[in-house]
Formats: sequence, C-alpha cells, structure tokens
Amino acid sequence: MTILDDKAAMERLDAEGMVRLIEHFDEQITRGMELGAAVDLGSIRRDYNAIAVPGMGGSAIGGDLLAAALAPTSPVPVTVVRGYHAPAWIGKQTLVFASSYSGNTHETLSALGTAVEAGAQVIALTSGGRLGELAKQHGWPLVIVPGGQPPRASLGFMFVPLWMAVYRLDLCLSPEAELKELATLIRSHEAELGLSVHTSSNYAKQLAEKMIGHPLYIYSVDGPLTPVSYRWRGQIQENAKMLAGSHSFPEFCHNEITGYEKPQEYVSDAIAIVLRDPDEVPQLRAQVDTSVDLMRQAVKEVIEIEGKGSTAMVRALGLIYLGDWVSFYLAMLNGVDPTSITSITAIKAAINKAMG
Repeated sequence: MTILDDKAAMERLDAEGMVRLIEHFDEQITRGMELGAAVDLGSIRRDYNAIAVPGMGGSAIGGDLLAAALAPTSPVPVTVVRGYHAPAWIGKQTLVFASSYSGNTHETLSALGTAVEAGAQVIALTSGGRLGELAKQHGWPLVIVPGGQPPRASLGFMFVPLWMAVYRLDLCLSPEAELKELATLIRSHEAELGLSVHTSSNYAKQLAEKMIGHPLYIYSVDGPLTPVSYRWRGQIQENAKMLAGSHSFPEFCHNEITGYEKPQEYVSDAIAIVLRDPDEVPQLRAQVDTSVDLMRQAVKEVIEIEGKGSTAMVRALGLIYLGDWVSFYLAMLNGVDPTSITSITAIKAAINKAMG
C-alpha cells in the first residue's frame, strides 16, 4: 500500500501538522475578509499613483496575486519588491503594503526603510515582530494576522486583507462575492483531495504519484494564473524538497519552447504541468495548444489542468489550493516533513550572524 493511502503514516511524517493548515484554508479566506474590512485606512491619502509590496517567499505571493487582481481594471500598477532595496521610483505618491508574516524578514524591513525615507505611505501586514512594532510607532494602518504557522501556509491571511483593502481604497470592485465562492469551492476541494480520500478517487494524490521522481516544469497562462505556476514551484520546493521550474505563456513561446527541440535525458523524463483557463483569448489558446503538442514529443507526460469557478481569480486560487495538496503528497512520497525548512533556517542564521 502506498503511503498516500496510509493516513496514520502520513500524520506521523507530517509531525508539525502542515495538512491541518491546508485543510483550513477556507477559514483563512473568511478571516482574511474580516481583517481587511476592519483595518483603519483613514490616514491613507488617495493621491498615490503606484503600489509596492515589499515581501519575500510566502509573504510575497499575496502581492503577486494582488497585482493579478488589479491588472484588468485598476489604473494603479502593483509591483512586488523581493530584495533589500526599494526601487528609486517609490516616493510620496506610492502606497506600500509591507508584507512580512513574521514581521522580521530582513529584506522586507530593509526595503521598507528605504520607502519610508522616500515618503511613501505604508500599510503593514504581519503577525507581529519588528514590522508590527514599526507600524505602531509610526501610526500606520496595521493588519495583524494569526501567527504561529509557516508563511507559505498562510496565504489567505497574506492576500485576502490586501484585496479587501484596495477595494476599500476604490481601486477595484468588491471581491466579497468571489471570496465567498472561493471558500465554498475550497471546502468542496478539501472533501475531494483530503487525507482520507483514497488515491483512486483523489486527483492530487494521482498527480503526486505521476510527478514523483521526475524533473518538474510548471507552466501557466498569462493573467491571474501567472503567480499560480510560481506558487506551485515554491510549494513543491519547500514542502516536498524537490526542484521545479516555472514559466508562463505567451512568453514561454518566445524562448523556453526551443529548449524542447533537442531535449537532454532529464527533459525526456520530465513531467510538464500546464495550468489553463477557459477564457484564454483565441491566439493564446493556439499558442498553448501548439506548445503542448510540441512538448508531448519531448517529455514523459504533459498534464493540462483547468481551474474551476466563475471568475479568473477564483479559478486561480482554486488551482493554488490543488497545488498545495500536490506538494504535500509529494512530501509524503519523498518521506520528508513538509514543514521543515532546514536550508532556509541555516541561511537566516547566517544573515543574523552577518548583521552582528
């Protein structure tokens, strides 16, 4: 019997309870709506012309999704800042969503310091730490999210309040209907993908069994799905301790597709996951269909997955949830604790040492 059908064995391996956080993602969505609706935005001026989201890892993906949510309608661009330095364009007319789950992310605090010196307005999103202290000292609007869990398992807390906040700042229509639909969708997915569902009826377990032991490439179409392929990649890396690549269409068609023309042995053994949307414009659909046909000639298998839901954002977040389950089951097949991040912890210790 595979470990994926041995619930007790999986629970022993998942010593820190990552599965419980995945199972309760719908509750994060509901709570995130409440947090975003409650934060006091009265001090925020409405003269900003850009939004910056300093963040790293699981604290940055919310910014990626915010950019995707606003892109179709908002005149204000959203840029995620992953690094120590805020770009020079950040200034008095920039709204900064400082996103650090722990509140102590070195890169985020450094970039935030530069942005504050430039006069940017700040809204803080954190469970506490130094960022929480700074928000209270400066009087910034502060969203305090529940702490004590890995940032990558806190997506509902690190994205939904941002989406609610920009709605309240008149940058988009209300996301409440979409978020309620999403919470319902997640609950149905949990019933189909959860630990107790046998592999024969569990799509996430089936995907994990196909993917284990193979080079992995995760692709998505442009739009709200662009951050989803990146999220799948990150979750597979952190939870399952496996390398994976990601890219998006149509840019894929201008470079990466040529890498399949003369594939090396590792490519012929690869699994390619292509995340798709039913509303792809005809020219994009033609690009992806043709690319899939070409890839099928070079790799072990191409698996196309289309999201469910009435809007692009609901479909994107539903696919993120599927990817979280897949990464968990890959961890089980690899025999590793999905919560443990030994390498990242070692790097953080090195940063602290370098800072004295």
